[in-house]
Amino acid sequence: MKKVFYQKQSAFTLIELLITIFVIGIIISLSTIYFSQVKKNNRDYKRLSDISEIQVALENYKFFEGRYPESISSSTSLIGSTTGITFLEKIPVSPEYGNDDCLITSYNYSYDEDNKIYGLNFCLEGKIENYTSGIKCSYPGGIKDGSCQALAFSGSLANGEVGVAYGPYTFTTSGGLAPYSFSVSSGTLPTGLSLNSSGVLSGTPTAAGNYTFNIQVTDSISNVFFKDFDVLITWDCGDFLVDVRDGKSYATKQYGSQCWMIQGLNIGTMKNVTNDQLNNSEIEKFCFNNNESYCSSDGGGLYQWKEAMNYDTSNSQGICPDGWHIPLTSEFNTFLSYVSSNYSGDFHNGKALAGNSGWNYYHISYAPGYNQTTNNSSMFNLYPAGQRSYTAFDNRGAMSFLWSSSIGDGKGCYLILGSSSQDGKMKTALNNSSIDYWAFLVRCIKNP
Repeated sequence: MKKVFYQKQSAFTLIELLITIFVIGIIISLSTIYFSQVKKNNRDYKRLSDISEIQVALENYKFFEGRYPESISSSTSLIGSTTGITFLEKIPVSPEYGNDDCLITSYNYSYDEDNKIYGLNFCLEGKIENYTSGIKCSYPGGIKDGSCQALAFSGSLANGEVGVAYGPYTFTTSGGLAPYSFSVSSGTLPTGLSLNSSGVLSGTPTAAGNYTFNIQVTDSISNVFFKDFDVLITWDCGDFLVDVRDGKSYATKQYGSQCWMIQGLNIGTMKNVTNDQLNNSEIEKFCFNNNESYCSSDGGGLYQWKEAMNYDTSNSQGICPDGWHIPLTSEFNTFLSYVSSNYSGDFHNGKALAGNSGWNYYHISYAPGYNQTTNNSSMFNLYPAGQRSYTAFDNRGAMSFLWSSSIGDGKGCYLILGSSSQDGKMKTALNNSSIDYWAFLVRCIKNP
């Protein structure tokens, strides 16, 4: 009897099994990609077919109606407004998109009344026929890349005033494709104003001047539109002056040909009275009792003369804001003469200069310390902050001192007014200690 032998077949090894699974996975992935691409192409072909159908209907509409329609909507009929003819039974709806690559997800129609043409935006998901992917514009002459509507924005800007809230002004965008982003492309906005990316210009101007700048808007497909602006920011003496360095504001007043701050300068970092102010990168000040609040209530900070002059005697600006300076002795004398002539009445100028509070009592009627409600006819509002003398505070309630930028015989000059004084007077220190140690208030005067 003949024997039959059977060869035993071996099973898949683990490696062979993994390779088989991997190959199957690749085939499935390629198939998914292929069918996904086929579906995308089919959607784009449908869009092109829809657009062609709408274009034909629009041309027929124009032929019988004499113009293109002002608006159309998907899923509705296109019917002539005068003839009543139905040019398209149902305006097509764009197929749903398979991803987020397209920013336009429907057929967006617009009519340009000035040029008597229409635009119909749509988007292709991929390259098809002679068209690349992305946003397209269907118009009477065919199809082109990009949005139908030219990007632009409208809005005019008024002039402003220092210290007065500006706007807000909102620019209105047309054309292009949202979202939009605004920015300043050149020039400088008025100091204190800002423009956000939504096209809102707002703030409070802090410096006068004629500002020229260019604003641009960019849409989501990188179209850009520019527009130039010219805004005048004015400031008149009597308005509040905003110090752009720290945002503090100061009342001002006109005295003859001079414009003065009628509040003491209060800028800088408070320093302990026992330590001299130094020539460093920051402005330093003393406040009574080493308490910051007194620099506000006492009419300003106390500054040593060199600190007040910002360690630069080549000009008189010192630590005053740009466009302002510490008064010369000659400017103080002009001011005192004006106050005496216009505000003193039956009194000397002491009561006209002094504020209505803080002065120690004095029994003579001409003195600032007597019946303080009758003080301050000039509205100069001088407060008796006293001074820093060497390493201590002195004369608060009794005296007020204001630095001059002038030097007499190498010694500091200042205005002094006491609670018992008839007049504010200019004095020159008896020695150089006035410059080296004393600290007084500072009032700034506007540059001529």
